[in-house]
Amino acid sequence: MLTYHSTTESEKYEIAAWNYDGDYAIYNLKPYEEQKKTHSGLVNEKNLFYSFYDDKTLVGFINLYEEETEVFFGIGVLQQRIRTGDGKDGERTVCAALPGKRAVSEVRT
Repeated sequence: MLTYHSTTESEKYEIAAWNYDGDYAIYNLKPYEEQKKTHSGLVNEKNLFYSFYDDKTLVGFINLYEEETEVFFGIGVLQQRIRTGDGKDGERTVCAALPGKRAVSEVRT
């Protein structure tokens, strides 16, 4: 079972440094310092960010953008943890924590 908490500054630096290969390279983020300058990505004040852990290992994060009746969310997972179910566990946690709101996710194919 994954545990989660609000993403810390040090975790944002770590997440921004994750590197994906091949088809997943589209998910590589700009360096965190650059995101801070443009108030984008992990610094976007409109979004809430949560980090997911498997014991003591940071394995993923979720960002949420809440509107009146819907919550838009995105999930990022360590490349080594893709297709392990961590993303689905995170998604279930988000949906359970937001009763009464429709969860909306945009998925790249």
